[in-house]
Amino acid sequence: MLRRCFMFTLVPLVLVGCASDPSEEETASQSLAASACGTPLAEVDGVYAYSNGGYTNTGYSCAGISPVGAYLYQCVEFAQRYMNKIYGIQALWPVGAAAEMCTSQPPGVQTHWARSGYAPKKGDLVVWGAVAGNPWGHVGVVRKAVPGGIEIVEQNASINGSNGVRTLWGSPTQGYAATGGSPIACFVTAKANTGSGSTSPATGTCALGDGLYCGTNGAGNDPTKLYRCTGGQPAAIESCALGCEWRPAGQNDRCRMNAECPYGAGLYCGGNGISGDPNVLFECGGGRIKARERCTHGCKRMAVGFNDQCN
Repeated sequence: MLRRCFMFTLVPLVLVGCASDPSEEETASQSLAASACGTPLAEVDGVYAYSNGGYTNTGYSCAGISPVGAYLYQCVEFAQRYMNKIYGIQALWPVGAAAEMCTSQPPGVQTHWARSGYAPKKGDLVVWGAVAGNPWGHVGVVRKAVPGGIEIVEQNASINGSNGVRTLWGSPTQGYAATGGSPIACFVTAKANTGSGSTSPATGTCALGDGLYCGTNGAGNDPTKLYRCTGGQPAAIESCALGCEWRPAGQNDRCRMNAECPYGAGLYCGGNGISGDPNVLFECGGGRIKARERCTHGCKRMAVGFNDQCN
């Protein structure tokens, strides 16, 4: 099993905790009594948090790494997956820990600091910052407002038997906190979340502005299609038989004109024999080229005969 929580660069043997406050971490026996790895716990807009099994409230991941490079089932993975599916925000954020989500973000989101008077709404992320004994923080998703607080859904934190759901008490001016826990640092909201939260899939929003986007790279949820965003609404305009090409920021995505692998089937950084964003790792082979992972710390070109990789 992977021994990491929150971190997304593949550095081995980093042990961290995922609870929002060290005092709230469950004991080993409580973690082992958790639901089996991958068991659905609770949902927001149809996006489920899943159990981290016997590793709940630890830095271990019970199910390895997701296709986009997130650690299953740590708290950050759920927050990023929700924002991607509902608002089209990029699938992997440029963060090494939940505490960084207040300040290190992809396009399409904004921060509201705790105790600023901002009233959190459904679909916002609630982020705990670093504190003594827990430099990694924690994150959950706001499900609804309740009298005197907000209800959140989270992964890798079964606090007081919450099973993925708990209430934070407080107010927009005084801040919010779980009973006996540390106060939160900020709320992160999708710019496309203009009301009480969305119940539509990512195909109903364009988080990064007007233009052309491959599915899952800013709008739409079909990675084989090219979408046009106009006035915040996407429409699929083309199916990309050879793959959809993720382009650098500020450039329209496009369907590929060819799917030739210059040095044989394998993994290539954009620009290394194939076109595309140089910070994206693409998989070439079988007559298609598809985006495999956005490299938050850059994509590393390897010698001919070896797969390129994210730093």
